[in-house]
Amino acid sequence: MTRIDGTVAIVTGGNRDLGKVLVDELFARGAAKVYAAARDPRTVTDPRAMPLAVDVRVLVNNGGGHLLNVHSVLPWPAISGSYSAPKSSPADVVRLALDAVEAGAHEGLADDVSRRVKAGLSGELGALYPQLAAS
Repeated sequence: MTRIDGTVAIVTGGNRDLGKVLVDELFARGAAKVYAAARDPRTVTDPRAMPLAVDVRVLVNNGGGHLLNVHSVLPWPAISGSYSAPKSSPADVVRLALDAVEAGAHEGLADDVSRRVKAGLSGELGALYPQLAAS
């Protein structure tokens, strides 16, 4: 298990959208310091966060810290945009992700659609895509 309280964290894209919500929730859970990475550090508006200028396409965690993959079948613009399917709020996704970190998990599934897709990946193709089974 990884305790967030008193820890130091880095959030890529910490200046907007889901990353900004992650920064806020990390502080709410007692993080001692949060680096908010952004291409333009002037766009980091949370005064508690340490802006960090990055232009990264590949992130390698070689320091032994906790790494979590958050999976969502829906693209992030769909989470906050006008996509008509049921969706989780960014705050719900962040809570799920940080609960997973504190539980020692290395994966978080952001919504029910993602959970169904993951469960179906090991099953028959027709179970994941019923429209294909009918043809």
